[in-house]
Amino acid sequence: MRKLMFLSTMMLMFVVTSCNKNQSAVKKLDGQWQLTKQNGVAVDADDVSKITFTECKLKKDEYCDIQFSYTILGQTITNSGQFLVTDDGETLEVKFTTGSQTSVDQLKIKELSKSVLILETTEGSTVTTEEYKKL
Repeated sequence: MRKLMFLSTMMLMFVVTSCNKNQSAVKKLDGQWQLTKQNGVAVDADDVSKITFTECKLKKDEYCDIQFSYTILGQTITNSGQFLVTDDGETLEVKFTTGSQTSVDQLKIKELSKSVLILETTEGSTVTTEEYKKL
């Protein structure tokens, strides 16, 4: 009986800890971030890319709102979607719906602090790293 209670307590602590790491990442992400480097190279000042994460309480499998804006050659393009943080704050899942099509991207959170966000994406054998600073 004691072993069963111990195992139940340990499982509960694991679940709570994982949720706390995900929510902690969501809190740090809250706000607007500007792209500063791509693959270690500074981004052209005229081409501005920003991500805005909306503050929310992340529940299991619940998505929060996100907005991407890109200014290229003086023209701004904005896309809205949703995000979810998983894997103890190490994975950012972004979901976009266009018409009847929904796409989901998985990005690895390489670093996340109050002022720096580094994301890594992999497509086939191509790995892209993007560094953002909080505005």
